[in-house]
Amino acid sequence: MSAAHLDETGRALDRAVVVLRAMAYEHRIQILVDSSQVRRGKPGPECYLRAAHLLNTTAASCLVIEDSPAGIEAARVAGMTRALVGLRPRHHRSVRPTNSSVAASMDNPVP
Repeated sequence: MSAAHLDETGRALDRAVVVLRAMAYEHRIQILVDSSQVRRGKPGPECYLRAAHLLNTTAASCLVIEDSPAGIEAARVAGMTRALVGLRPRHHRSVRPTNSSVAASMDNPVP
């Protein structure tokens, strides 16, 4: 597993930076890729494949920490390890079969 961290978000990059700062995770993120940088956003894999390319690493060495079913699907199709964080219980059933793990918070994203 690569030590590189990546984040893809459909939100504006400035909002992502505000959230990362508030969570004290900004220093852990090397790059940000949003939907404006790809032709097709989630659940397509292009966002995550672009992030891996920008990090100069393989998809298989990436860990995607996601909070949406579309993001989990995008990571699965990209061939990346997935950790689902913070979804309501009703969403867990829809993504669990294609997911590597489900975590309650970002404090411990990989159970």
